[in-house]
Amino acid sequence: MVKKIKDKYMQFLRSGNATQPTPDAYGNVEVRTGCSVRASLGMEIHEIHIFFAPASMVDNSWVETQVNTVSGDVEGGMTKAQSILLLEHMCRFTTNGGGWVPCNHVHKFDPPLLYVNDSIWVGIKSNATGVANTCYARIGFTWKKVSDAEYIEALELMR
Repeated sequence: MVKKIKDKYMQFLRSGNATQPTPDAYGNVEVRTGCSVRASLGMEIHEIHIFFAPASMVDNSWVETQVNTVSGDVEGGMTKAQSILLLEHMCRFTTNGGGWVPCNHVHKFDPPLLYVNDSIWVGIKSNATGVANTCYARIGFTWKKVSDAEYIEALELMR
């Protein structure tokens, strides 16, 4: 029997800045979660906040952000296969389409998403912005003690 952790209040894990190395290239940052197979410890993700402040936007430019289970460098950029949250064309600017689409986003998970990997990756890419952009994520979670079976099942779901 696995003992439950009494984590009454949601905690927040903030990523570092995910910055593009050059304009319109893919950039990401690793966030260590603290989850551990030895301690049978996972996190239940309740919400993810993505923050993006455009440095410069021109007509028909866009930005995508992603919270992922693996480094996007392996895939050469955004990938839906291991994505926890993928915001495609999250921020778009068009002079003929009314200007800005909102750039900050909050996604809530109901029920919470059980996550057991020791890292989460936050990534960003853009098109036609002309500058290297930056974003970061804030992940709202509670800790959860997990059994071996729950741990393996959560790992399998993230593949």
